[in-house]
Amino acid sequence: MASFAASMANMSATAANQKVKKKKKRAAASTETSGATSSESKRPRQDSRRPKVAFLGIGMQKAGTSWLYTMLSQHPSICLSVEKEVHYWDMHKEEKGKGDEWYESQFPESSPDKLVGEITPDYLNMWATRIGQMHAYNPNLKLIVLHREEISRACSAFLMWNRIAAEKGEAKAIESMTDDEVVAALTSMEPPHCMGLSEMGKGLENLTTNGFKPEQILVAEFEDVAKRPDQLMNVVFDFLGVERIQIEEEKLKTNFQIKTDRTAVVANKSNKFPKDLKERIMGRLEKAYKELKRRNKKVGGPYLKRYQALMDAQEEKEEEKKEKEEKETIITETAKS
Repeated sequence: MASFAASMANMSATAANQKVKKKKKRAAASTETSGATSSESKRPRQDSRRPKVAFLGIGMQKAGTSWLYTMLSQHPSICLSVEKEVHYWDMHKEEKGKGDEWYESQFPESSPDKLVGEITPDYLNMWATRIGQMHAYNPNLKLIVLHREEISRACSAFLMWNRIAAEKGEAKAIESMTDDEVVAALTSMEPPHCMGLSEMGKGLENLTTNGFKPEQILVAEFEDVAKRPDQLMNVVFDFLGVERIQIEEEKLKTNFQIKTDRTAVVANKSNKFPKDLKERIMGRLEKAYKELKRRNKKVGGPYLKRYQALMDAQEEKEEEKKEKEEKETIITETAKS
């Protein structure tokens, strides 16, 4: 936990420094333009145009965001980025020549009535200053988070990145690692941030303290990707304000993942722990993740409660519909006899 506190302290210090730099830039800009004519001061801002992007899938990583991207791409009224993960707000925003126009060029040309969005799971764990930039771009953005049990998420991320690194000769295969080495990797705040990216509570707090309202955020459960995918997507469609559509059952039940070059989403390649390894280390992981899971539950609880109520309401309606159809069938058969 000490490493977590140190990491968050460094992030806060960096964010504070960035704020100071921005204030100095604004002050300098104000001095330079103080002699502008009244007609110049009335010119419309160049960034006053309507933002193109209306919604974002922001995490959690390894919690079904590639699946969600594939499901949303089936909707005729939704326009997604050509590549699943644009990484504008967490990476490219700070790069020279990559402003909002570059960001919006990452989406195919679409008709004005389409809802434009993208999915980059790393957005959930961005610095507060970058979330502020995201809010300034579009204060009405709708944000989708898929929550996954924290240890399960970390294990999935570790298995994927370990496989990729081992194939490149940059890491030992998991079969060659000791229990201590695996536990150290799963509780590390260093790349690939297995423990850090299981943090949801801090991300949600950063969103609401930097302008976003709770009603702009939907937190859904990863487990429903497998258990109730059609209902989950109905909740998402309702949240985005688009018509519900029926997605092919085969697609709903396919586990997708993004390719490492970020250019496509493909069927998931299974990664597994060696026999008995997970059982041997689970007690140690539960202890290490206890505080993180408590924070996630405290902050994310109200969001998940709202989501569960929406899912329960759908089940009720479906049961009522089923009962009505059964009664109608009985009446029809009775009439025939």
